[in-house]
Amino acid sequence: MGIRGDKYSPDQYAPKNTNNDGVVPEWKQISSQKFNINDPVDLKRGINAYALAAELDKLEVLHYLELRGATSDCVSQPSSKYMLTPLMLAVNTWNVRVIEYLFKRV
Repeated sequence: MGIRGDKYSPDQYAPKNTNNDGVVPEWKQISSQKFNINDPVDLKRGINAYALAAELDKLEVLHYLELRGATSDCVSQPSSKYMLTPLMLAVNTWNVRVIEYLFKRV
């Protein structure tokens, strides 16, 4: 009997629809698609994934996006009401960790 009792199984939280290598087929399909990492993901406001991660206080996602080639000097699309940068979005939502991270990057 394990620490968590008889009911615990390590496979309990594993994805159900995996191949033999343990990877969900949809993940392979999504990761194989080529797209521009700086394209807008929020079409209404015209911001990309980097700016959205800054607004949502996702510091680890910001770092990952930088490793994948995202730029921190992007602004929202001209079609949106205001031209917003990731730093402006982080300041508007008081994300202190992201603000500090972005200041160190400048």
